[in-house]
This record gives sequence, C-alpha cells and structure tokens, in this order.
Amino acid sequence: MRNGHRIVEYLVVKWSVEHGQVLGVVPGESRFQTFWEFLVLLLSMMVWGSSFVTEQVAVLGDNIGSFQNALDLKGRGNLAAIARELAWRKARYGWLFAL
Repeated sequence: MRNGHRIVEYLVVKWSVEHGQVLGVVPGESRFQTFWEFLVLLLSMMVWGSSFVTEQVAVLGDNIGSFQNALDLKGRGNLAAIARELAWRKARYGWLFAL
C-alpha cells in the first residue's frame, strides 16, 4: 500500500504445492496465473479493504483476466469461488476500488 509515492505496507504470500492441491491449481504454472492474481486481489482487499470505504483505491496490475473477473464479479471454475467471495465482501463492507 502506498502513501503518495512511498510504500508503507506490503503483502507477501508464499504459495506451496499443498496450497495448490487444496485449491486445485499449481503454483508456478502460467495457466493458473489469472487464478493467483485474482486471489491476491481478494487477499489484498481483505487486508486493506477497510481503508477504502470512504475513498476509492486504484488497483493496478497487468493480468487482464483477473481484472475482468473482478469487474464482472464472475468467473469460471475455481475463479468463481474467488469472485463470489469478492462480491460478497465488497457488498458487505462497502469496499471502493477501481481497476
């Protein structure tokens, strides 16, 4: 998270093979890149979302698939679970974000 140009907080997650098995994906395989980036978007909002209920945050990234799922609050397969959770939490907590 930034304050102006200064980074004041960050989130680090190390995905293991066990995480991937539970989630039905494989860490490090490019075909699951959208899944991981969409999941990190959800986790980021879970960590910092309460800061963005009166002022909107701009979410930056380079994965069009994860952003499209976040915009539509939809997804297929394992992306659908993330989309549902993001939609529920966005409605429940009033998160304001733009992609």
